[in-house]
Amino acid sequence: MDPALVKQLLLGVVPPFVLGLIVFALMWWKKQDDLALSSRNATVRERQTPHVFDPSVNSGTNAFPPRRSLTVAFREGTPHHLLMLACAAGCFLGVYPLVFGKFQPWPGANSDGALFWSAMIALSAGLFWCFIRNGWARSIIVVLALAACSWLSFRRQLFDSWTTLESLATVAMLILGGGLFAVTLARLGERGRIAGVIGSVAAVGLAAQVLVVCLASLKHAQGAGTFASFLTFAMVMILLRPTRALSGPMLAMIGIVLATQLVQLVRFGDGKFPWLMAGLVLSGPALGLLAMRLFRRGGLASVLIPILATVLPGLAAVGTGAYLSLQADKASGAADYEY
Repeated sequence: MDPALVKQLLLGVVPPFVLGLIVFALMWWKKQDDLALSSRNATVRERQTPHVFDPSVNSGTNAFPPRRSLTVAFREGTPHHLLMLACAAGCFLGVYPLVFGKFQPWPGANSDGALFWSAMIALSAGLFWCFIRNGWARSIIVVLALAACSWLSFRRQLFDSWTTLESLATVAMLILGGGLFAVTLARLGERGRIAGVIGSVAAVGLAAQVLVVCLASLKHAQGAGTFASFLTFAMVMILLRPTRALSGPMLAMIGIVLATQLVQLVRFGDGKFPWLMAGLVLSGPALGLLAMRLFRRGGLASVLIPILATVLPGLAAVGTGAYLSLQADKASGAADYEY
């Protein structure tokens, strides 16, 4: 392999891994700093405690349910989410010039240039996610972010060089499929279960593999690989200290960026059966979340089955892509031999 390529790959993988090792060790090793778990428990208590209006009490103090202030949000774990979000986004944006070239002014001259601004939009969606507790509102933010990413990535082709059906299918895949991927990825990892953390990290890694094996783009796979490298140590820590959750805002941001990359390669890449390959990997977290809800009683099955449900679609895509690539190489070799 070309030494320059090896150097580039190492620069894209090693720094995010080291940063992830430091961040997750600091966040998870101290029990008193387990802000993600306390935030989730506080949210559950808020939902279970009804706010009842009592007219016998001074209307100035009990007229409305108490509002959630920014002070409360920070006390319940927002700094934890902000740190995770900033570090994960920093890994991708730090490697971006090395992989995709120079930053391009808004809105970018091509899909690679648009990807930088798409990542900034995803980061903004993650910041909103930190301070919003309503699930539907979070989903709407993800959908709006993906709609903006869709316009940035395909604005020159939509309803112009593409037919109406192609345009609608592309937008629907990114907004609906990408939205499902980002939201379920976040909910899978933030639940604080071993299966959820391992499954969410594995889903990110499989997305990177699909980009290179099935959709034939090493540079996009390297960009996605920064997220996978950053999260790798999380899988180690969850085995050492169970019940540790990943940050939902961080995973939502990662999901938006990965979905944008996948759909970009579906439309502009050279892979075979790209819609199927991307659809398989995008469906993994949703299947894992469903399996996690069905198997709650504990035991080995409650760990293994959600993990398998999350990774099997992606593994099927990677395996199929590798087989098709092997067959293409054999056919090419046979043709060369005949000559």
